[in-house]
Amino acid sequence: MSLSISAANLSNASYDPAEDAARKAPAIKPTTTQEIHTLASSGQPAALIASSLGVPVSQVDADLGITTSSTSQASALVALSGRLSVQA
Repeated sequence: MSLSISAANLSNASYDPAEDAARKAPAIKPTTTQEIHTLASSGQPAALIASSLGVPVSQVDADLGITTSSTSQASALVALSGRLSVQA
C-alpha cells in the first residue's frame, strides 16, 4: 500500500507571511487623548480637534492642560459691554 501526495497541492506560491501576520494581529486604535495630542502637535486648534473627534472643546482643553479662568472671561465680558452702547 502506498500513499502519494502531489507537491503541487502543497505549495502556495502566493503565500505571504507578512500578510498572514497582519490578518492575525489585532488592530490597535489610539485613545482619544492620544489622537488629541497628535492633532495638537500638528498645529490643529482645540476647536477643530474637538470637532474632528466629536468631543467637547473642554475635553480637548483638559487633555492638553489648557485652563481658562472664569474671572478673566467675566472681566473680558465686562470690558466689552462697557465699549458697547445702545442708544435709543
